[in-house]
Amino acid sequence: MNIPNANFLTTAEFCRGPDLLRPGTLTGKNVSAGAIAFIYTLFPFAGNESDIRASDVDAHFIHWPAAMGHEKVADREPVLQALFGPNFREATAAAAYEQEIYETDDQGNLKSELIVIGKKLAYDALELRRLAIKQNLFGRFGEVRRVKCLMLWNQCERWLEMLESLLVLLDVPDDGLITMGNTVQWWVRDYKLRRQ
Repeated sequence: MNIPNANFLTTAEFCRGPDLLRPGTLTGKNVSAGAIAFIYTLFPFAGNESDIRASDVDAHFIHWPAAMGHEKVADREPVLQALFGPNFREATAAAAYEQEIYETDDQGNLKSELIVIGKKLAYDALELRRLAIKQNLFGRFGEVRRVKCLMLWNQCERWLEMLESLLVLLDVPDDGLITMGNTVQWWVRDYKLRRQ
């Protein structure tokens, strides 16, 4: 799409991509506290996780506080089902591995002598994300210097359709910003003009 570059974010801010909206980053000093991380999923989210919210309007949109990375959320079974569907185990086999579980004390600390008490299924976060970004849209949303910013990590199948939904779900105004990774930044009004 031929949309004018907004040139709002500084080079230092823009090079971080959506991690700019992750509190605690070096460049996240001008970021609002209410920022969220999100995934617009291929399948609806049907889970009941205490720290993940799904939109009442569209259960494909899940979000959580931006301080928590996508890697802390994407490997949970309800999220995996939303990302890959009912056959998620087969779809994620390349990212799955067995992880040993060690005995801990009453405070949850590992004992000095490591004793294996079992195994659990775990996922390589990078491989899982590589598999998921084909059909799911990852990003963050918040404010930078009082400008609402919808920051996307990837262009998946149907990403433009998902972006249209996100603009409505998040109530991103015309003077808000859309970014794609650290490659483009557009004003919402310019994006809408080109999409008409």
